[in-house]
Amino acid sequence: MNKNIIFLIIGVILLAGVVYYIGIEEVIVVLKQADPKLLFAAFLLNLAQLLVWNFKFKSLVGKIKKVSYLPLFPVLLAGEFVTNTTPGVRTGGGPVKAYFLSKMTSRYKSECYASVTVDNVTNTIAITSFTIFSILFVFLFLNIPEHMKLIFEAVVLILAAVVLSGFFIRKEIEKKMNKYYIMRFLPGIYHFHLFEIIRKKFHKYSVFEDYVIQKLGNFADSLEKLARDRELLHKDLVLAFFMCFLIYFKTYLLFLSIGFNPGFVIVVIVVTLSVLLSSLMIVPGGIGSTEISMIALYTVSGIDVNIATMVSLADRFIFYFFALGMGYLCLMYLNIRYDGGNNK
Repeated sequence: MNKNIIFLIIGVILLAGVVYYIGIEEVIVVLKQADPKLLFAAFLLNLAQLLVWNFKFKSLVGKIKKVSYLPLFPVLLAGEFVTNTTPGVRTGGGPVKAYFLSKMTSRYKSECYASVTVDNVTNTIAITSFTIFSILFVFLFLNIPEHMKLIFEAVVLILAAVVLSGFFIRKEIEKKMNKYYIMRFLPGIYHFHLFEIIRKKFHKYSVFEDYVIQKLGNFADSLEKLARDRELLHKDLVLAFFMCFLIYFKTYLLFLSIGFNPGFVIVVIVVTLSVLLSSLMIVPGGIGSTEISMIALYTVSGIDVNIATMVSLADRFIFYFFALGMGYLCLMYLNIRYDGGNNK
C-alpha cells in the first residue's frame, strides 16, 4: 500500500478518535443550530478565494502567453489536488500546473514554471506575514503549553534564518547561477549510477547538457521578465493578502452561523497556525492533523470544545470539497483533454 495512503488513514483515524472522545452527538447538536444561509455563504467565500486566485494566476501566466480565465481554473484546482495529496510543505502541485500550462499555451514547461514560482512566492509572503503576526500574538496574549511554545519558537528561528540567509547570499547566488557554474555539476549528475533513466533519454552527455541549459535559460528569462514588472508583482501581492482574508472570513462566518463571535483575530491566528503545524506533519494535505490543531487552539483560546470541533470540521469539509473533490475531477479532465500531447 502507498505510504501516503497509510499516513492518510492514520490521520483520519486520529481525527475520528478525537471527535469520538469529544462526543459526536454534542457536535451534531451545535451543527443543527447553525444558520444554513451563513453556512452557504462560507462555502461561497471559499469559491470566491479560488476565483480570485485564478485571476491572480492568469495575470502572471499572461506575461508568457495570453490565456482565457475559465480554461485556467481546472489547472489551478488540479494543482491544489496534487499539493494536498502529498505530505509536507505545500509545493507538490507546482510541476503539475506547469505541465498543463505548457499543454495549454504550447510553451516550454520551464517558462510556465516561472509563473507558478512567482505565484507561490507572493502567496508565501502573505502567509508568512500572517504567521509571524500569529506567533507573536500567541506569545504575548495566549496561555499555551510550554511544548507548543517551543514548537513556535523553532518556527520563528527557522523563518528568521531563511530570511537572513536569503538576504546575505542572494548576490552570491546570482553570481554563481550561470551557465558555467551549473555545467560543473552536470557531468556528475549525468554519470551518477542511480540516474540511469537520464542516460536512456539522453544518449550523449552533450545532448543532456544542451537540454538542461536551454530549460534553465527559459526559466530564468521568464522569471526575470516577471520580476521586472513591479506593477504586476504589487497587484499579485495585494491579491495574495486578499485571498488570505477571504479564507479567514469564511471561517469567521462559520462561527457567526451558530451565533458565536470569537473575534476575527482569533480566527486568523488559529487558522494560520493550524495550517503551519499540519505542514510539518507527514500526513498528506494535513488531513487529521489540521483539524486536531484547530480544535486544540480554539479550545486554548477559550472557545467551547463542541463549537470548536463543529467549526473546524465544517471549515475543512468545505476546503476538501474544492481541493480534493473538485481538484480530482479537474485533474481527470485535464488528463483526458491533453492525453497524448507532445511535451516541450
